[in-house]
Amino acid sequence: MTIAGWFQHPDTTPSFYGGAEGVERRVQLAEAAMGKFRQSGQMDYVPAYDPANPVAAMFMEVDYYADPRRGVVPQWKNEFAVASWSEWLRLNAIDGVADKIDAPVLFIHSDNSALPDNVRRFHGLVKGSKVLHWSSEGSQTDYYDREPFVSKSVQIAAAHFRTTLMEKADGERGRNLETVEAFFARLEAMDIGGFVGLWDENGVQAMPFSPEGFPKELRGRAAIRKQYESLPQNYSSMTFTRRIHPTVNPEIFVVEYKGRIDVKQTGKPYDNTYVGVFRVKQGKVFRFTEYFNPIILQEAFGESLQSNFNVADSGGDQ
Repeated sequence: MTIAGWFQHPDTTPSFYGGAEGVERRVQLAEAAMGKFRQSGQMDYVPAYDPANPVAAMFMEVDYYADPRRGVVPQWKNEFAVASWSEWLRLNAIDGVADKIDAPVLFIHSDNSALPDNVRRFHGLVKGSKVLHWSSEGSQTDYYDREPFVSKSVQIAAAHFRTTLMEKADGERGRNLETVEAFFARLEAMDIGGFVGLWDENGVQAMPFSPEGFPKELRGRAAIRKQYESLPQNYSSMTFTRRIHPTVNPEIFVVEYKGRIDVKQTGKPYDNTYVGVFRVKQGKVFRFTEYFNPIILQEAFGESLQSNFNVADSGGDQ
């Protein structure tokens, strides 16, 4: 599992250090420092962080490392061993690594965290079970110690480990639970293709408390895709705080969750509270019954309800 991981690669490293020339200059300094250490036992150091010092390890502005309420704790020495430049700048943390991983992997990252394209690259190379949880909010150091990024990451990680550990003890329930967790993760990432792929071809979503003009039921992947495919254009983010309750039946899960959806058109959030009942077979959603407050839904969207959720002619009862 990685949270705001830094996936170093020779293709991208030079962009931080003045190109190939800057990398080579630091590698030469590292070799000289190591030679000095072998002869005298003395190691050369530069500041680990100093935005005013071009020889520091980090010479760009990063509030975390300058704030005594955050990274500047008494136990931290602001020192970087010059000899370590060589290994750090030549590190390839992606090629020959990602494709050897066979354990379930969770990636938590954001648009503004470090090297987002490298994270996607690493994720793409992992051959086993993997979940990429992406956010449009939060910078790299926000995920170190700031809310809500820490709590949300912990919640996602706990669900990931709960799922993967349970999978060992109970294969069927574990696999199905992973699908339920992925259901919400795909929605939060607004990965519509991945979300629809979790459904059985004839899967059904039932919404018995839907208001007038909103479908009571969606039947089949086509109807489900039609309802959800407009989410990325209408919403800037979706977050679901959830508690998943497995049952004695390994195919059935009850989920309590609260949703927050930031609506692009109004600039205001749509918040609602839900209970969902899932029936999952062999990792596919066969039936999902969602109970929510229709009054909140109607008041939040009014006449734009159908266009926001793309529900017109979605299939099932209208």
